[in-house]
Amino acid sequence: ENNWHAVGCGYSRARPKFERINLLNSVEVHDIIQDFQPHVIVHCAAERRPDVVESQADAVSQLNVTASGNLAKEAAGVGAFLIYISTDYVFDGTNPPYKESDAPNPLNLYGKTKLEGEKAVLENNEGAAVLRIPILYGEVENLEESAVTVMFDKVQFSNKSANMDHWQQRFPTNIKDVACVCRQLSEKRMLDPSIKGTFHWSGNEQMTKYE
Repeated sequence: ENNWHAVGCGYSRARPKFERINLLNSVEVHDIIQDFQPHVIVHCAAERRPDVVESQADAVSQLNVTASGNLAKEAAGVGAFLIYISTDYVFDGTNPPYKESDAPNPLNLYGKTKLEGEKAVLENNEGAAVLRIPILYGEVENLEESAVTVMFDKVQFSNKSANMDHWQQRFPTNIKDVACVCRQLSEKRMLDPSIKGTFHWSGNEQMTKYE
């Protein structure tokens, strides 16, 4: 919905009009970047499901860390601006809200692999940007995809009471807003090469799951 010419990529859920790319296949990644010659790459892919992260740690590290570093290297090779989507899970949550300069301290394996992914990206591409965002919601294929929408059937389709966490403070953030921020970052970068490094962005309403 703007004047950018975009190519969408996916793997397990690549739709029509999307390129099916396996980020673990360095040849596929190299070929599409060389073919398309992008100005900007937004890297959204990661394994975040807690059960998968804990049970398949090596495979998760391959996607969240190794593939991210490789993508950063390939982006640098064609002079593309890489935006690596990261998470507030790189912090321990004891002293929010966090600034970009605050020291990360991830408590779970997901947060640790995303922090390692950040480092791999910036080591392989000094002009890249890391965009840390919190809990997301938006259009989904099933309610379990988002920690926000997963609560829907608990409160809408059940006559039983549901227990909701009223302790953890988060800033729920809409995916379309994140997309706008990525575009704005990209547009600014096209005019100013100093736009790089680590950025935080979220919705501005702080609330618990109960709220």
